[in-house]
Amino acid sequence: MENYLKRILEAALRSPSGDNCQPFRYKIADSSKIEIHHNEQAGKHFFNSDNYASLLALGTSIESMMIESRGLGLTPTIQLTKELGSTQIHHWATLQLSKAEKPIAEDLVGLIDKRWTCRFPFSTEKIPNQIVRDCKTQVLLTSSKVELHYEQPMQLEFIDFIKKSDLVLWKHQEAAIDLLKKIRFSSNNESAFGDGMSGFELGIKDYEMFLMRFIQAYPSLIPFFYKAGLKHTALRVSEKNYKNSAGLFAFAIPIDIDPIVGCVEAGRAALRVWMHLNKLGYVVQPVTPASMLCFQNRNKSLTPLMKPEYVTIYNNGTQLWKKYFGVGENSDVIWALRVGLPLQNIQPHRSKRLKIEDIIMR
Repeated sequence: MENYLKRILEAALRSPSGDNCQPFRYKIADSSKIEIHHNEQAGKHFFNSDNYASLLALGTSIESMMIESRGLGLTPTIQLTKELGSTQIHHWATLQLSKAEKPIAEDLVGLIDKRWTCRFPFSTEKIPNQIVRDCKTQVLLTSSKVELHYEQPMQLEFIDFIKKSDLVLWKHQEAAIDLLKKIRFSSNNESAFGDGMSGFELGIKDYEMFLMRFIQAYPSLIPFFYKAGLKHTALRVSEKNYKNSAGLFAFAIPIDIDPIVGCVEAGRAALRVWMHLNKLGYVVQPVTPASMLCFQNRNKSLTPLMKPEYVTIYNNGTQLWKKYFGVGENSDVIWALRVGLPLQNIQPHRSKRLKIEDIIMR
């Protein structure tokens, strides 16, 4: 394999995905073309039945590859296939490479492997207006459709919604099982799988870690442990983190564009904002349940999966995004990032990734 292709694929590997599931495989069609294929099994999750989460991850993967390509003096172009989002045909996009006659300036080159997720409390110091404007400029580099909204401080009503949203993951047994499958409780466990989230990054206490390991082994006991204390752990972590942050960046798309394409564009925009903030010393945590599930609910893909009480939570959540973040009636939030400066000298813990040979299709 050509070295430049390897570097582009390594960049794709470092892109974020739901629970670090890494749901894409890559086929090198020739020396200037890489096909991106969705791995249905890797992306399988109760809340990904419509592939919206995978489409967001496709956007982050595409943008990672394009940033690296520009850094190599190449001109990348992306073509989304007509099967985009399909559960039957998995070739979703193709990256075409050509030699750049005039190199494109790219301020995020060399930062892809430095991007990371932090799930601890942050400083509550508000993001300066200039940085917010710079983040909006990053969005415009990928899409004129995606809107970026920033809000701080977060109101108690909104934090209460986020707590309820996070609880749904544990109250809904199938969703909880899918989440637990991706938690790795030791470095050996992380290395063996090459995917998933580190248990040490969840901000939970040692005895809670033991409890989660136990229910990972015996998922049928989730309802019992939810009532016995798991609920309080989830509420404590959510409240602590969202009260201790510099706010949220919310990504919204107009309701009149194809939500499938909108997911990809939002993923691309979010990746650039995430990396730009990391570059400036800020730490970032994706806020997926409270944003993506509202989006799914608005697009009627959530209703068949959920109890009416949960659907009500996300109906209310959609209105709260509009109330507190200034999202217009003709737009919907699809994803969000919790941001802030680290409270202490936190050593980045980057989740393990699969090997290059594991993601290449022969």
